[in-house]
Parts: sequence; C-alpha cells; structure tokens
Amino acid sequence: MRPYFYHLNDQVGCVANRPIPELEALEVERFPKQANKAIVFFEGDPAKNVARFPIHELRDFQDHDHLNRLKAWTQWDSSLVDFVPEDLPVYAVNLAWPKWKSLLAIKAKKRTGIRLNLVALGDVGSTLLIGLCLMGGDCIDEIGIYDRSPEKQRRFVLETNQILAFGKKEQKPKVRAIEKDEVFDGDYFVFCASKGIPPISQTSGDVRMVQLEGNRKILQEFAHMARMKDFQGEFCVVSDPVDPLCKAAYLDSNTANEKLDFQGLRPEQIHGFGLGVMYARAAYLAESVIQEPDFLKNGRAYGPHGKGLIVANSIHAYDEEKSLALTEATITANHLVRATGFKPYIAPALSSGALSILNMIRGNWHLSANFLGGVYFGAANRLMDEGVNFERLNLPQPLMDRLSETHQALEAIL
Repeated sequence: MRPYFYHLNDQVGCVANRPIPELEALEVERFPKQANKAIVFFEGDPAKNVARFPIHELRDFQDHDHLNRLKAWTQWDSSLVDFVPEDLPVYAVNLAWPKWKSLLAIKAKKRTGIRLNLVALGDVGSTLLIGLCLMGGDCIDEIGIYDRSPEKQRRFVLETNQILAFGKKEQKPKVRAIEKDEVFDGDYFVFCASKGIPPISQTSGDVRMVQLEGNRKILQEFAHMARMKDFQGEFCVVSDPVDPLCKAAYLDSNTANEKLDFQGLRPEQIHGFGLGVMYARAAYLAESVIQEPDFLKNGRAYGPHGKGLIVANSIHAYDEEKSLALTEATITANHLVRATGFKPYIAPALSSGALSILNMIRGNWHLSANFLGGVYFGAANRLMDEGVNFERLNLPQPLMDRLSETHQALEAIL
C-alpha cells in the first residue's frame, strides 16, 4: 500500500492511503524527519466512528471502533501506521467527519483554570456542586450554575461561596449564577436536569430507564444549543439513563431538518457519568457477596448505569459465577437505599459525578461512558489532548461475550 505524506501546522506530518486534495502533498516515500507529530487519516461512518482519537500504541488504529478497544493486543494487521516512527506522538482524524480540517491543530487540554457550567440544582446537581467545590480547587476556577429557579441559584451561590476553613484561604472554585444562554460559555458543560424521578415506593425494575423520554426532551434543547454555539468543550451527562442520553445528545446535536448532518457535537466530546457509583457499590458489596477482598485492586465495572452493567470480580482471576452474582447485587443496590425511604443520590452525585469529572479534567484514569462503535459504553479511560484513551486489559472470552451482549442491547435502545 502506498502512503501519501503531507506537511502542515508547525511541522506536523500526516499520512493517508489516498490523495487528499485539500492538503499540500510532500513528495517523499517515508515519514518526514522534521515532523513532531503524526496524523493518520481514516474514513469511517460518523454514526459509528469518532472524529478524532489518540493512537497510544500503533495497534489502536485497527480496532478503535470496536469492543476490542478494551482488550489487550494479541495480533494485528499491517496498516498505515507501519509508516509512522514508533517514538512519534500519533493521533487519527476521520475524513468522513464534515469538519475534519478543524481537527488538525491539536491544542493541549486545559487541566487548570477550568470554567465549568452546571445545569439543574436538584438533589444530584446540588450534591455534585458541593463535591466540586470541596475537591476541585486545584483545577476549576469558576462554576456557573443554572436552574429554572432563581431562588435555588441564589441559595447555592450564597451557600457554596461560604464554604471555608478557619484562618486559611483555600484554593476553591468561585460559584456564580448564570443565564441559560451562558451554559456553553466555558470548558465543561454538566447536565443534571431531570423531568422526574420514580417514587421511593418503586423498588423493583430499572427505575432509570423510566426517565429516558422525559429527560431526552430536556437534554435536546441543550444539545441543539451546543450545536448553535459551536461548543468545543466537554459535554457531560449525569442524568439517568446516562448512556442512552449520551447517544441522544449526539444524535440530536447532529440533526437538522430530520436528517443527520454531523455539524454538531463530535461523538468524543460527549461523556456519560454513571459507572463510577456502580463500581463503588460493587466494591462495597464485594467482600460480603463473593468474598473478594481485593476488588479495589483487581475488579472492574463496564457498561451502563443500570441494566446491562457488567462487573468482573477480577481481571487476573476472572470467575463467571462470582461476577454474575456481584453484578446482580450491584444493579439492585439502589433499591436498598430506596427501601429506607430515601432516594439514592448522594453516592451517584459524588462517585459518578464529582470525583469522576475531576479525574477526567486532571487527565487521570476514571470511569465514564464514551463513544465506542456507535454507542456510549462505560469503561476506564483517560481524556487526552487528542481524545479518549480506553484502558486495555487481557479480558477472558466469557467476559468479552458479556460486553458484546450489553453493547448490542445499547445499540437497540436508540
């Protein structure tokens, strides 16, 4: 296969398997020595493929749109990346994304001085806000809060800006009230709104999926707004059901006149935050349910926040029976809180919300749902300058089969 080389943007080298008329070609047969980064071009349906992603290892290129992205490499086919030097930072750009040229100049992700805007100050939103205020001073400068109730906005501006330890001026985000048309004037958008939460009396079934239709209608307005504002930051969904709502936001942001035109949010800009609490619940239950004291070290959680969740007892000594038992206990753990007469929102707001969002901002490993083969799929990952980098592990085939079943089920929802 003949490679085509290009040169642009501060000596960034590019390689493709066909001529790209929009770029200036280099008459060379190997990668330019002066290049400081490499771009590998590909063409993949935007309904199934991200617009840009990091190639952490050259093998990432062949399975970036497949569940195998979560699996350690065994063998791989030769591809364009054979022409890229091993020591050069590499990322991929999808030529099928209409605005692909805007993705050629990589800017480092902001890790400090963040402006984050949060929508809705219900139980989850207000608890998440408190968590960000207490733990996010190293990376967040300002949190804008929007709610339909001005009284709520005023209350939380007053309350959160009065959190302070005696005699010490701590680095802490400033909280201010914002208008609806300001929610995309920042680096991060966090959606916590909900049409309605199932009553406490409902202690069976997947109470999260009940909220899909109502919450999608609310989210749709913000997805359209992100498109109109040409929002280039991170679009974070915390409301239930997290994973289908992420896909709904992607579809709605990229639809005009009832047709997908892919002029809105890129799929990798949208992140779902629901898996963190499922992992936390599994860790809490692991020793009592399956006598697994090392879950924090070796256990993992994958998939959605709710039905379809997959918990693995251990990535080194996977046991199907133990994993299925722990998965079932974790999925129904929220019913234990509901049985006490209270809605379970504190752990989700902090484990899935504040802690996970802060780790994403810092570039640390965390649990969130990201675009993978046409659905938003929860797994450990890091947000890098070039996009999302998934954790790769030696996953046994029975576990991969469970992941595949959940992936197919998520595809069928929207």
